[in-house]
Amino acid sequence: AAVIRQLISGGASYIFSFELKDGPGQTNGWGLVGHQNAGKKLKPRYHVYAFIDQMAGSRLQVTGEGTWVTGFASVKDKIIRLLLVNFDRSGSHVETVPIKFTNLDPGNYTVRQHFLFGTDTKTQQTIPDGVFEQKLYMSTQTVAILELTKTE
Repeated sequence: AAVIRQLISGGASYIFSFELKDGPGQTNGWGLVGHQNAGKKLKPRYHVYAFIDQMAGSRLQVTGEGTWVTGFASVKDKIIRLLLVNFDRSGSHVETVPIKFTNLDPGNYTVRQHFLFGTDTKTQQTIPDGVFEQKLYMSTQTVAILELTKTE
């Protein structure tokens, strides 16, 4: 999450710190897109930028980051988003992450859980007291965005 925080804070200029497209002789270079001789396919890292772009907005305070799971939150257009990253070099740690949002406007919300290259689910929740709590299971090497949108 620290790297992602820096990428988002740094703006679009970070996208140009490596190749946009692989060279003609590269079968698996650092580009976001493969060379046209290899089919000009969008690589997984291309989709990462669209995923983290959802986090644009005003930063919100996040407390309680753990050893493996880190995150940051933002709000834009009244949509609250929390990005969580479960990463360790050995790829062996899973974690059930306790999540708590406070000071929300009481009412009905759509809660979206979107895992990078994984599931994307939406549920409806009534939050009568301004507090939303949930546990989110994060398998090894996963990135997820939890999104809260108040419904009218």
